[in-house]
Amino acid sequence: MTTRRIANVRYSGTVRTHETLSEFKWVDSLGTIGNNTKAGMVAWLDAAGTSAHVGTGPSRVEVAVVRTPGVTPHLRTHADGKYNNNLLSLPLF
Repeated sequence: MTTRRIANVRYSGTVRTHETLSEFKWVDSLGTIGNNTKAGMVAWLDAAGTSAHVGTGPSRVEVAVVRTPGVTPHLRTHADGKYNNNLLSLPLF
């Protein structure tokens, strides 16, 4: 399984919401550093054998694709059966 730890984010405007997250900087399980647009990360997570997370060790939280009718698919962290705001707390790049 290929996994990416999302380390930094970029927004498409001044309002900082999950829906306005536009780009993600990550490091993968092999140490490769890269970045993807929101659409690129959604497509990557939709592929078999891939996952993404925020944090490490006990603070590691999985990232999921959220699909809501009428809203462009976007990413959110998901832990204990609930979506939360870990991505919004990441530093900008």
